Amino acid sequence: VLTRGKKRYVFDYHLTLKFDVVHVSEGGINADEIDENEADEATATAVPTETVVAKGTLELPDISSTVVIDELEIEPSSGWKKKPSDAHTTGVMECRSLLVEEVRQKVGSFVSEFNAQC
Repeated sequence: VLTRGKKRYVFDYHLTLKFDVVHVSEGGINADEIDENEADEATATAVPTETVVAKGTLELPDISSTVVIDELEIEPSSGWKKKPSDAHTTGVMECRSLLVEEVRQKVGSFVSEFNAQC
């Protein structure tokens, strides 16, 4: 694009971001079933387990070289690909909010770097 006789580069993207929220547990050791010596050994060798507790998507309908980051639209999907259980809902919503803010910051950094190069 030419603006006031100066060549300027622009971009306009649409993005769909899929995400999983994972719960990591301590490896499933049941203290009632082992004695004190076994507990120390089991703790040292316990392997954490990861469980996907929710899956979803974020839509970013308009990422451009002129976007105002505070006004960047980030829309959570209307439904979950995997809905969190009642026990995990609060934590999942907090994770999704943190993800939205992190995405906003990363897009802002990308736009700033892109515009600085042009």
